[in-house]
Amino acid sequence: MNARSSWTYSSGAVETTGGAPSNARARSFCPHDPIHCEWPEPEPEPEPEPEPRLARRDDYDGDGKADLGLLLTDGRWLINYASNGFQSGGGWDEAVPNYWNASGPPVPADYDGDGKTDLAVRHSDGSWLIDYARDGFQNGWWDEAVPNYWGAVGTPVPADYDGDGKADLGLLLTNGRWLINYARDGFQNGWWDEDVPNYWNASGPPVPADYDGDGKTDLAVRHSDGRWLINYARDGFQNGWWDEDVPNYGGAVGTPVPADYDGDGEADLGLLLTDGRWLINYAGNGFRSGGGWDEAVPNYWNASGPPVPADYDGDGKTDLAIRHSDGRWLINYARDGFQNGWWDEDVPNYWGAVGTPVLAPLY
Repeated sequence: MNARSSWTYSSGAVETTGGAPSNARARSFCPHDPIHCEWPEPEPEPEPEPEPRLARRDDYDGDGKADLGLLLTDGRWLINYASNGFQSGGGWDEAVPNYWNASGPPVPADYDGDGKTDLAVRHSDGSWLIDYARDGFQNGWWDEAVPNYWGAVGTPVPADYDGDGKADLGLLLTNGRWLINYARDGFQNGWWDEDVPNYWNASGPPVPADYDGDGKTDLAVRHSDGRWLINYARDGFQNGWWDEDVPNYGGAVGTPVPADYDGDGEADLGLLLTDGRWLINYAGNGFRSGGGWDEAVPNYWNASGPPVPADYDGDGKTDLAIRHSDGRWLINYARDGFQNGWWDEDVPNYWGAVGTPVLAPLY
């Protein structure tokens, strides 16, 4: 029947208009009073899978925008939050004391997965000191002190290598091996969880990033001859080789700055040349297509200083930026393209601060 359907119960036939309910399995079967039968509620729609989210190294308040951060030579941290604009207030929004007289390179990252970047240094004795953002930075101590297991010596490379939203401790040893202490089981377990061999005897600065957009940071180095070697996390790091070997197009020389400059979720190859120009090879069309760099951005204003690219306006695209030799921060926002002829923002060096911009490469 089309408009009317008949259901047969032990007490006879009951006719209803419009057909049976979409879900004909009742919680209780009521042959004598089918009108008041208690029908099951529809099953809820499954929750969509969350988008992969890498733990960030630059967002201390969790608003989705990179903040300016500086580790002073005396060990204090200065933060200028993007949430109220970099030009407001005439200074730094937060000055965090140097607890325990810690010394060492800055390694901030989101180690607990709350969406806020935590303060951290790799101390001169090799231990990792972490001040979690969740309880504020003015609490008077480091929340976690992780021993230097195995007396390891190398370049710290914290990142989210397993895609759980928490930054893991990482170290590229002087012999080229990678050590990882995953956040998922805590940092106080007494060892490194993963020890990745140095395939092909590669040498060069570490450039880990999520090059394939799967939400996991991949191991990578820019080899001494300029090639980019990538070991993708998707098939594990113990596969015995580098998954990708990208030529050094044009024999380019400079500081590698991989990041997601076009907002497609995949890290692009980036290089700040010694003459101040930026070169970008976008991941979206593959690193081997076109035989070269996809974009060459001029050095506006003859700027010089360490590169500090990040997503300063929260649009999902990494902006070009440097901390100029005079302490100013220069930012070229991705939102209007990089070929506009100038820096979009010129942030003064408040307080004449001297130190290490925490997003500058550690090599």
